[in-house]
Amino acid sequence: MEKRLLESATLEPKLLQWVQGETGDKTFRQLEEDFADLVIPRTWEQEKRKVSRVAARLSISPRKVRRVLTRLGLLEAEHHIDDEHEELLERDLKHRRKGREERIVKLRLPRR
Repeated sequence: MEKRLLESATLEPKLLQWVQGETGDKTFRQLEEDFADLVIPRTWEQEKRKVSRVAARLSISPRKVRRVLTRLGLLEAEHHIDDEHEELLERDLKHRRKGREERIVKLRLPRR
């Protein structure tokens, strides 16, 4: 992996330093935050700027995604309401789908 990373000239300098074991005086938590600062914005762009999609893809909380994007100046406070509304709608949709799946299963079971 190190060889492939070193051959790629498009990588962030931070990643190249980490591959070499150069972490400076940073704690693991600080390194984790730096990594989130690199990954979350790129994933956000790939997921069409949908916080809930980023959270699902990276298996982290939407709150963490919003916090990072806001800290980096990529997300304004007014977007929080839209994202929270979107998350509620997606949860409601998942809940409805789950209910339908349970009803389908119940209907298919033979009665005794």
